[in-house]
Amino acid sequence: RKVHFHKDRPLGDMTTINLIHEHVDRFVLAEPLAYEVYRKAGNAACRTDFVRTWIDGRPIGFQLLVEQPNKAFLRHNKVNPDGNLYKCVWFGSGVVGQHEKRTNAHTGHDDLVKLVADLNRLKGDEQWALIKTQFNVEQVINYFAVNMLLSHWDGFFNNYFAYHSPGRRGKWTLYPWDQDKTWGFHDGIQGNGVFYDM
Repeated sequence: RKVHFHKDRPLGDMTTINLIHEHVDRFVLAEPLAYEVYRKAGNAACRTDFVRTWIDGRPIGFQLLVEQPNKAFLRHNKVNPDGNLYKCVWFGSGVVGQHEKRTNAHTGHDDLVKLVADLNRLKGDEQWALIKTQFNVEQVINYFAVNMLLSHWDGFFNNYFAYHSPGRRGKWTLYPWDQDKTWGFHDGIQGNGVFYDM
């Protein structure tokens, strides 16, 4: 369940939360622990909590609360919220089809399309120079290092938010999402490959 709060009545400073009934017990701890590792590595990550939930006075059980990455999330993490926030999804076709734009939807995907085209066009030192000017390199390195540490195989082509800060010199950063397939959960992958073969 996605819960939206009135802007003048947020939960703490969160304007949107997700209440998740995890169908596998291990996911209830996997997600909050994963987000904590991202934070320990210096990355912004969703806040989580465990809540007892009722609907219309009827208890529906314990659920995992996960903060929604949005402008309020960016503000909480001291990031200028006026840039372009994209959610990467596994379905869809091409760069635009696989990135749902969550802010400034009316401006299109031009910045993302140009970034990917430039990365594909350049090689070697030129590509590395582009990466250093376009990305917050330390943040992105930490993000991918934690992905490897958590063996989050579901987070390289899916389940992350990409954010482009506003302005001519605005940089790209990445934020984790949907961390249930972490801590060695293999989802059908044979052997121990999930721990090292991403």
